[in-house]
Amino acid sequence: MDSKILVVVFGSLLALSLLGEVMAITGSIGNARMIIQATTGEEIEKYVLVKNVNDAPVDINITASGGLADRIEIKEKQFRLNAGEEKQAYFTIKALKPGTTETQINVAFTPQNGSGVGLSSTVIVVAKGEEVQDSEENDNNADNDPSNITGAFAASPVLIGLLSTTVILALFIILLAVYSQKVKKKKEIIKKRETKPKKKSETE
Repeated sequence: MDSKILVVVFGSLLALSLLGEVMAITGSIGNARMIIQATTGEEIEKYVLVKNVNDAPVDINITASGGLADRIEIKEKQFRLNAGEEKQAYFTIKALKPGTTETQINVAFTPQNGSGVGLSSTVIVVAKGEEVQDSEENDNNADNDPSNITGAFAASPVLIGLLSTTVILALFIILLAVYSQKVKKKKEIIKKRETKPKKKSETE
C-alpha cells in the first residue's frame, strides 16, 4: 500500500514539474498594435520589440500574414534571444492600393525544451493616393515581353558589328559593279565612234 502511494506521489510531482516547465515559457512583445499612415507605393520601415522574459534561451521565428503579407519584407526572420534579452525585429511594408488593410507580424517563441508560444503584432496601414504598380512586376513583364529585343541584341554586340560591316561591304560591291558597267559601256561607245569610217564628200 505504501509503495502504491509513493508511485502516485512521484507521478504527480513529475507531471507537475513538466507542466510547470511548459507553462514557464512566456512570450512578450512591444508595440503589439500599430497604425501607419502611408502613401501608395511608399515603403515604410517599422519594428516589433521582441522580449525574452524567461530564464532560458528561446528561438524566435517571425512570419507575416494578412492583407499585405506579400508586401512585407522581414529583415531577420530567425534569431535567438538569451534570458532577459530583447531585440527590435525590423520589417518594411508597402501598400500599392489606397484603403485600409490589416496585417499580422507573428512571433513564435520556442525553447530548447518544451512547447513554445506565439504572439502577433497587428499592423494597420491606411494608404492614400492612386493605385501604383510594383516595379519588380514591371521588370518581370518587360523581361518577358517578346517585343523587347534590346536585351537580345545587347547580349551580342559582336554579331551586330559583323552584320553592319557585311551590309556596308555588300552595298559597296554593288555600287562598284554598277560603276564598272557604266565605265565599260562608255568606253565601248567611244571606241565605236573612233573606228567608224568617215563618209566621202560629194565634191570628190
